Amino acid sequence: MALTASKQRRVVAFGASTRRNYDCDPSVIIFEGAIIGLNKSSGFSRPFVIGDVFLGIAMHDYTNPSASASIDKPLSVEFDQIETFYQTIGNGDVGKNIYPSDDSVITLSVPGAMPQSQLMGQIMERIDASSFTAKLSGPDSYS
Repeated sequence: MALTASKQRRVVAFGASTRRNYDCDPSVIIFEGAIIGLNKSSGFSRPFVIGDVFLGIAMHDYTNPSASASIDKPLSVEFDQIETFYQTIGNGDVGKNIYPSDDSVITLSVPGAMPQSQLMGQIMERIDASSFTAKLSGPDSYS
């Protein structure tokens, strides 16, 4: 289910994260904490949908109400860090890969015929019944 408001985020210190700026598809609303994907058809970023390449996590709210892509006001996206996610996993899920299934939902199984470029990262620690930390990959991980 797509995000409808900014999401609680907590980045856990892990060396230096990587931050990149991406131009966005037309007519998008992106909330802080959303999972961002690269729309392979347009070449611009957007809230993640299956078929996109995982780019990272949105660092701020972003709106592009125009009918054309944003090329002068980029979205900042962060990856290569450890981040806390507020979602239920089991004790045996530590070490497993995670994959996005939309801009706010993470799954442990590869949705559909998802290629490796949609791997989001790996679970590092289960904090409690409703949260875990994960080391996020980035788009450079797939070259």
